[in-house]
Amino acid sequence: MTTGSIIEVAVAVAMIVAGIYLYRRRSPDRYGSQSAVLLFLIAAIMLMHGLGFFEYRPSPAEISQ
Repeated sequence: MTTGSIIEVAVAVAMIVAGIYLYRRRSPDRYGSQSAVLLFLIAAIMLMHGLGFFEYRPSPAEISQ
């Protein structure tokens, strides 16, 4: 992993922790925070990108063309 991807994973984990904090901080008479759910979504995408799930890996057939 490169330094950039390690930083990206660390920021994604920090966003997940912030989302948990926002979600748990709600008052008892309301549902969960919409901003916490958005943080979870963005953090999940950042985590997948930082771990390399979106990297393009051509198949051997594509390489030979």
